[in-house]
Amino acid sequence: MAKKRNTRKKQSSKPRATLTERASRWPAVFCSVNPNWKETGMASVCLVRASSRGDLALGGFMAELGCRGIKDAFVRDIGPEALEDLRQNSGQIEVDAAVGFAIVKSASEWGARWGFMGGSTWKKHADFWSGIAPNTSVEVTLGRDGKPFYMASPNDVSPGRILAKLRESAGPDGYHFVIGEGISPALATELLMGESGHARILENLQAELMQTIESGAKVDSEQVLATMTEKLAELMGAHLTDSVAAGLDD
Repeated sequence: MAKKRNTRKKQSSKPRATLTERASRWPAVFCSVNPNWKETGMASVCLVRASSRGDLALGGFMAELGCRGIKDAFVRDIGPEALEDLRQNSGQIEVDAAVGFAIVKSASEWGARWGFMGGSTWKKHADFWSGIAPNTSVEVTLGRDGKPFYMASPNDVSPGRILAKLRESAGPDGYHFVIGEGISPALATELLMGESGHARILENLQAELMQTIESGAKVDSEQVLATMTEKLAELMGAHLTDSVAAGLDD
């Protein structure tokens, strides 16, 4: 006797929603930011959302207001004790969620304008802000003097690539940058040589030296070295923070 063919269709299994997707539908119960975010241009924004069952999810967003937008983001489960600790001991100031999102959204859009899209963590967790409208009255200063601004840090994975992206997106004179504390002299020189205007100046000095040698005139090597060193120091000085410059002078 022939067996009956099973005509039942297999039910397609949907992937389980991520914490970010689930929590994005929960009400926001707490939001905070570091108190000096306007002065430093770095904002660490925290948002906590709570389910009707009492589950809590914390989203953290590191916003760099100079040029790179959202540098990092995460969403994770927390307990009531962690929320209380965040309220009392984090050093953050509590703000309305609309204020927090205004900072994050402004930073994200500013960074994207210059080619910095926020990386995989921002794409993964951007929806954590769903349902929250930014407070458009919040003043968020972006860049410096209307241009993107970058302070090179030894913690940056590839400062040379960041400057290259700024040259491409903003133009050679369309951005500001300074060399922050902890940058080695070798890396500082490498970054400066990446700036087309600086490279041209040193190339001109080199060309003048070669012309002098080819003409048969006597070359004062110590004077040439002094001139090159002085010019390099001058170029570096325009891109050093005051504290770094003081350290070099000591």
